[in-house]
Amino acid sequence: MKDIKHSLKKRWKITNDELSLQRQHGYIQQHLPEELGKGSSDMIQLDEDLSFIKTAYSPSKEFSILSQMETQQPRVVVTLGLQGNSRFIDNQDNELIFNEGYTSISCFNSIQGERQYQANQSLKQLRFSMSKTWLDKYFGESRITQWFAKKDKLLLSHQPISPQARMIVQQLLNTKVTKEMQSLFIHGQAMTLLASELSPL
Repeated sequence: MKDIKHSLKKRWKITNDELSLQRQHGYIQQHLPEELGKGSSDMIQLDEDLSFIKTAYSPSKEFSILSQMETQQPRVVVTLGLQGNSRFIDNQDNELIFNEGYTSISCFNSIQGERQYQANQSLKQLRFSMSKTWLDKYFGESRITQWFAKKDKLLLSHQPISPQARMIVQQLLNTKVTKEMQSLFIHGQAMTLLASELSPL
């Protein structure tokens, strides 16, 4: 794939737009280029301001996905590391590490940086991305505003995945539902998980 760039440090780089995209029933799937390995990310829009992303990669090379997108409003992302590790570095060199077995809760006023992945290390992650408006609705504006008070603070929490969250993950990964009911099922599980993980903050 000629658009993929090879850095001097042997880290391959690709923009988010260069991932092949397929629209399936109820979700969007982005595939990793064959030159970098196997795997995909599936994104389901659960609500106007809430999305669910399931990522499973088996990279053959060390690579980064470059992201540069100004969001209309701040967002919080809850990442559950099920297998492998990755990291995100923004354009000011702030770093987030996403470890296997941990729930990372991070906040973004904009998304500019790169998501980095290691060669020959399988990765599985579940992410829930939500806007400040969505959070205000369920947790209260005054409480949520404090999360975004420090513009240079990306990480809100980094804790082992809770037993309740692990049970929900198993439901999300293993329960078979019809395509028509998939979004509704995931939405219900997501609400329970987010209430459990965000309430202690």
